[in-house]
Amino acid sequence: MSNNKLSKSDERVLNLIFDAEAQELPTTSTDGENSTSASYSVEVVPEYIRRMLRTVVVLAEAGSTQDAEALLTGSAEKYSPYKALCFSNRAQVRRLAGNIQGALEDLSWVIQNETPSEVQNIPAPLARLLSDAHFHRATIYLLIVRGKIPCRLESEEPEVLEEWASKDFALAGRYGNHLARAMAVRTNPYAKLCGAIVQTALQREMRPDIHCL
Repeated sequence: MSNNKLSKSDERVLNLIFDAEAQELPTTSTDGENSTSASYSVEVVPEYIRRMLRTVVVLAEAGSTQDAEALLTGSAEKYSPYKALCFSNRAQVRRLAGNIQGALEDLSWVIQNETPSEVQNIPAPLARLLSDAHFHRATIYLLIVRGKIPCRLESEEPEVLEEWASKDFALAGRYGNHLARAMAVRTNPYAKLCGAIVQTALQREMRPDIHCL
């Protein structure tokens, strides 16, 4: 059992990710009969799952990340319809425990197994799940780029990781996360390049023309 205490920032992230009621539902909610969603399409998370997640929060906030992870792992095996939800939350616990590679593996599993063939007309719970997974993975990439968390990936080039982050933010935005849309623009390498070009051009325009003095 880990005795590491969480920072105030991590506590806020924990509460936001685990507290489903505090998160805004995406606007992609539609009739399930016409849905092209993957397996996670339940409209209401049962109370026993909510209780389990609340227990996970208590354990994680107390620094017992190993116990929190074990509870999520067991729940994923026992309650297979909620495996993706458990893995999404386990990724957060793993990140807090410093297991960055494990967190990325969980998030990638959720994205690979729950992404529908089309992103239109999917149930709100699935949209929220995928939005959270993409946003969380993008955030991890950015934290690696900025040296906030240590992790060795296939590519350690900051430009590549920022591009991955931008793509994940963009996908999170498509599932209804407005903050992710803004982050996608800020981290998009082409948008940043264009912005730099425009800024340089404006600076040149503002310089006095010595030939006209």
